[in-house]
Amino acid sequence: MEILPYLTTAKRGYTCKGDLCEVIQCILYKLKTGCQWHMIPTMAIFTEVVLHYKTIFGKFRQWCKDGSWQKSWESPLGRNRDMID
Repeated sequence: MEILPYLTTAKRGYTCKGDLCEVIQCILYKLKTGCQWHMIPTMAIFTEVVLHYKTIFGKFRQWCKDGSWQKSWESPLGRNRDMID
């Protein structure tokens, strides 16, 4: 994924047991469909470790708070500005 390098990861404390790409897929699913956090179909998205919806929301909130979620979208869009209508 192109946005993964911009997102922060835990340096100490709780670390996510699942793959961050799958967490991002869940967040994008929630943002696209507008469903509630607890309605995310985690069994269909995750391959190995099924995470709880609170973990997905916690990662999204952490990335929004520290600004890395916004930076992860602004950087690729800025680089490819001439290709966008």
